[in-house]
Amino acid sequence: MQTFIPVQGGRRKKMMSDSIPLHKEKGLNPHMVKCVYCGEIESIALVGARDKKFRCATCNIVYVGTSKCPQCGTRGEYEGTLEDGEYLSGVCEKCKRDLEHEDVLFKEEIKKGGVYFRCIGCGASGVIIAEHPIAINARKKLGIEAPDPCGAELPNCPNCPERK
Repeated sequence: MQTFIPVQGGRRKKMMSDSIPLHKEKGLNPHMVKCVYCGEIESIALVGARDKKFRCATCNIVYVGTSKCPQCGTRGEYEGTLEDGEYLSGVCEKCKRDLEHEDVLFKEEIKKGGVYFRCIGCGASGVIIAEHPIAINARKKLGIEAPDPCGAELPNCPNCPERK
């Protein structure tokens, strides 16, 4: 659907309501979307002029386009523009199915006495198994017994870049 937006001086600017704003030099500005879990190319995104990168302080994810985080809605911090050949992050269909299955496994482990965790250092999250000393100590300190869920934030984890 075409609409015309009046601008100063009586001229009209033609806009398409379902169009991608074109980049002045790169046109549609295509970028490949790579799965963050398996590394496979998932799709191609036509970014156009929306090539600004932002980082969410809450979720610690980098995203493009709008300044609001697509995951939690908080305003992200500007990190620059996408470089030519830079990949965008996504999740492929196979990994989405695996994550749904993993969520079921996580909930089962929590009922046994496991503990949800989130790493402050790198943003990783998951479940510490019920038999692990960290899970046992966390539940004791928090005074929460299984099957009730509980969680902990860790300053860093084995996946943190500083520890490798």
